[in-house]
Amino acid sequence: MPDTRIDCDCAVAAQQSRLFLYVSPLETPLDPELEQAYLSIISPSEAARNARLATSVLRQRDLQARALVRCALSLHAPPAPKDWQFSQSKLGKPSIASCHNELTHWQFNISDSENVAVVAICQDRKVGVDIELSTVADELLDSAMILSPHERTSLKKLPLPERRRRFLDHWMVKEAYLKARGLGIASMPLYAIAPNFEEPGRIRFPKLLASDQQPDADWLFMQFDMNVHGVVSVCLEGTAFPITNLALFIPLRYPPQRLNWRLLRSTCSVPASDGPAPF
Repeated sequence: MPDTRIDCDCAVAAQQSRLFLYVSPLETPLDPELEQAYLSIISPSEAARNARLATSVLRQRDLQARALVRCALSLHAPPAPKDWQFSQSKLGKPSIASCHNELTHWQFNISDSENVAVVAICQDRKVGVDIELSTVADELLDSAMILSPHERTSLKKLPLPERRRRFLDHWMVKEAYLKARGLGIASMPLYAIAPNFEEPGRIRFPKLLASDQQPDADWLFMQFDMNVHGVVSVCLEGTAFPITNLALFIPLRYPPQRLNWRLLRSTCSVPASDGPAPF
């Protein structure tokens, strides 16, 4: 699993922060013993919300995602998975509850799609993450509610299969930014967040004349290719590129294992090397 140190045109902090990404396959049906183990570590309110989900598949995926957050955080701090308490912002972004005192500086965010979930963890920097494996409806590929005029023009130049994949790349960057800021889709029009991928390895945000809501220079964007586990987008507060660790993790079954990955693109100019390093 690469431990990424990048020389780029981003500011470099004297002490680089660390970004941890834990990727977990979502099993359905879930092993009954593992299901009971996960139910034993989530809170009563989480269990109640889980029970209200419409299907067993949704309940099992939600349960695994909640267990992933708790067990991943416990890799970095003393509380046991069942002891974590969380609070939510007015718009629903979860965070570590104030009862954990100094541990509240740990920031996390989670995303899941179909059969995989990913949780991002970082200290002292707001973080948003998104992963998408679903196919996209073709009618969305030219949506003026989602894409800026420049994005729509750029996508139209691509063959349809590549256009579908690139649309998801745009969508994931937008989602990661909104999640990092703790905003809902209703809080900011998606077409106002307009990433440009035309330069290989780069994510840029050209100024939109009709909007002052583009991400400013205080946010770092990255997209990682995790091979069979898909592509994940991350948005981090600040511009210093973190030391990045990605791992495959199945809570209460297997410890984190090195995950092969590569940096697809970022708001930095020089791509990461893929040299292995200990987790």
